Amino acid sequence: MRRSIWILLALLAALLALTLFLENREVEQPIIGTETSRLIPNFLFSAKNGLVTSLKIENVEEYGISLQRGTDGLWDVLEPEGVEIEQGVAEAAVSQVLALPLLAEELSISPLDVGIGKQAPLVEVGFADDAVSVFRVGNLTSSGSGYYIQYEKEKIGIVGRDGLDSLFKLLLLFE
Repeated sequence: MRRSIWILLALLAALLALTLFLENREVEQPIIGTETSRLIPNFLFSAKNGLVTSLKIENVEEYGISLQRGTDGLWDVLEPEGVEIEQGVAEAAVSQVLALPLLAEELSISPLDVGIGKQAPLVEVGFADDAVSVFRVGNLTSSGSGYYIQYEKEKIGIVGRDGLDSLFKLLLLFE
């Protein structure tokens, strides 16, 4: 017989063996109705505080912005004075704050080691239930995926980079 026929027969036998193997192996079937574990991200803020009513961002260069939601639901700029803001830009900033993923919590690191001191940028968020949350922003992590923050007075954590970068772009509108 020709050599090409032997090669074809070997390929056919390998294909047959693979088919039998795939048909006879046991496949785990998911059990319907049971809850599977999902990776649910933690966020810096939860929805339990209600509607955001104020947002203040102070940068190291001593300029910042302070927004307050009026009784009509529209955003007013308190600082800098005499400036107006598009409502969509204000809502986008608030959305960014509420969607900040907390990538790491309660790290045992000195705030000064990660760039968090008195001169670190400060973000203050006021809620409808009169709660006010404050956090300071430190250095970018070594992987570049987030920023170190100091929250709840003394805790150190890491939040996602994209949300904070977008939030700080708001400051550029008022320079």
